[in-house]
Amino acid sequence: MFIRREVFFRPANENRALHIYLPDDYYKSNERYPVMYFFDGHNIFFDHFATFGKSWGLDAFMHRWGKKMIVVGIECSHVGIHRLEEYNPYTTEVDHEGFIVNGHGVETLDWMVKELKPVVDKDYRKKGIGRRLILQLENIAREKKVKRIMSSLFCVMLLF
Repeated sequence: MFIRREVFFRPANENRALHIYLPDDYYKSNERYPVMYFFDGHNIFFDHFATFGKSWGLDAFMHRWGKKMIVVGIECSHVGIHRLEEYNPYTTEVDHEGFIVNGHGVETLDWMVKELKPVVDKDYRKKGIGRRLILQLENIAREKKVKRIMSSLFCVMLLF
């Protein structure tokens, strides 16, 4: 089951779409489900929402996979370099393009933990969360360790 809804994204002071996948039996059971969060949420499920017309096909994958979980995709800004600023935790000068990316990634992570997650927790039946993982992600961003390891870091955040 797919839901698209709006949520206030404080770092940019505007509303953003959430693209949410719920297991097919969500409304037929009282089961609780783990939650996985994705950036670029418009790209993960369906081609008609995807930036370049081709999604990652996560909806089809979730149906084939057989594991039940809630997936929350957070749509990014589609204006200029704002997407880079939302995800980047530090300011970067991009010489070959002639612009500076003013990183707001720490604010984005704070928003996810302090505002988005409580909304998901309240509105959907999810399993408990590993608070330690969230604290580690916040600390990594705050200490700007991401700057040293981002080129080789792929972070998947499973929240159970």
